[in-house]
Amino acid sequence: MKFIKFLLKIMGTWFLGIAVVFLIRAIILSQNLDYIIFLPFSQTWSDLHSSSWLAISNFLSNRSWPSTLNERALFIVSLPAWVVLGVLGTIMLFVGRKKSGNNTIEIN
Repeated sequence: MKFIKFLLKIMGTWFLGIAVVFLIRAIILSQNLDYIIFLPFSQTWSDLHSSSWLAISNFLSNRSWPSTLNERALFIVSLPAWVVLGVLGTIMLFVGRKKSGNNTIEIN
C-alpha cells in the first residue's frame, strides 16, 4: 500500500509539472495575440504522438458504449491539456497523500 501511494504521489507530481509546461506553452503560443490560445487535449496529444492518438480515437469510436460515456470522453479531450493533466495530477496527489493522525479542529 505504501508503494502504491508513493507511485501515486510521483505520478501526480509529474502530471502537475507537465500541466504547468502545457500552460506555459499555451501562453507562449498566444504571446503576440490579444487572447490566450487554449489548445484542446486531443490536438496536443496529436501533435506529440499522432499514431497513438489515432489508435485511441479509433478504439473509443468503435466501442458500443453508452452515448453518455462517449460524450464525457469527447468533453474531456476538448478541454485544454493543462486542465486535464492538472486535475488528474491533483487527484493522484490527493489519493496518495499521508493521512494525518489528528483530523479534528479545536474551537476555543
